Amino acid sequence: MTPPPCGVSCKEVKSASTYIKNSSGAALRWLTLYDNGYNGDGNGTYGAKWKFNANTKIGTYYFTIQATDKNGNTATLNNAAKTTLYQKKY
Repeated sequence: MTPPPCGVSCKEVKSASTYIKNSSGAALRWLTLYDNGYNGDGNGTYGAKWKFNANTKIGTYYFTIQATDKNGNTATLNNAAKTTLYQKKY
C-alpha cells in the first residue's frame, strides 16, 4: 500500500480498505485490507484478495485506498493503484 497522505500515521493504521472502479468510473465494490500475513502482507503492509467471477470484465480497474489511524484520522488516496485484466489466449 502506498503510504497515506499527511494526517494519518503510517505506523498507527487501525484499518484500511480499497474501493474498486472500472475504467468508465463505475463503482464495483469496497474491499477490506488486512495486515494478517494471509494476503502476502505483514509488518504494516495491507492487502486483500479480489476474487473474479464470470461477470468480471476484461479491462483496467482503479483502486482508491482509505486508511484510518488509531486516533480516528482518515486519509484517502484516489486512484492509488491500477491493474489490467487480459483474456488469456489458449
